[in-house]
Amino acid sequence: MTVAASGVVLSNLMYLIGAVLLMVVLIMIIVLRQRKPKSVEANMESFHRGLRALAPSATSPKRQSVATPTRPAARRSQVQTVVDAQPEPTTEAGTG
Repeated sequence: MTVAASGVVLSNLMYLIGAVLLMVVLIMIIVLRQRKPKSVEANMESFHRGLRALAPSATSPKRQSVATPTRPAARRSQVQTVVDAQPEPTTEAGTG
C-alpha cells in the first residue's frame, strides 16, 4: 500500500514541480527582456536622451518634421487670399 501511495504523491508533485519550473522560466524571460543595457554607448545615449528632453533644440529631426509645411496648408493659404481679395458689400446704399 505504501508503493501505491507514493506513486500518487509523486504524480501530484509532478504537476507542482512543472508549474514551478514554468513560472521560473517565464520570470527569467521577463527579467532578461526588461534589463537595461550596460554598455558605454547605451549610457551615453541615455544621457543625451535626457538632455534632449530637458532642452530640445530646433535642429532635432523630430522638430523639423513637425515644423515643415505641407501642400494642403499652402493651398488653404491661396484660397484665403482669393476670398480676401473679393470686395465686401457696402451698407451705404440702404441709408438715405
